[in-house]
Amino acid sequence: MCNRGLWPLMHFMTPNCHFSTQQWNRYERVNRNFAEIAAKEAQPGDVLWVQDFHLALTPRLVCVSAGPTCRFGIFWQRTLPPEQLYAYFAVA
Repeated sequence: MCNRGLWPLMHFMTPNCHFSTQQWNRYERVNRNFAEIAAKEAQPGDVLWVQDFHLALTPRLVCVSAGPTCRFGIFWQRTLPPEQLYAYFAVA
């Protein structure tokens, strides 16, 4: 999921993106597992750090469990996707 789908997406190599439902489901499950553990371990006032796009879903999933007051720092070793890609995902 990360190497064949997200990495090319982050580098605006969309023709090289390959996604599958099976890979997405596994990616979601891994993020959910990390989020559940982080939500259990986090203490009020903690800042949770999420490193890299491998756990990109984790902050939202933790906030669903822990509430909207959770705080995050996010560090991605890869560049963020070019802003042109966001137009494809914009919600009206």
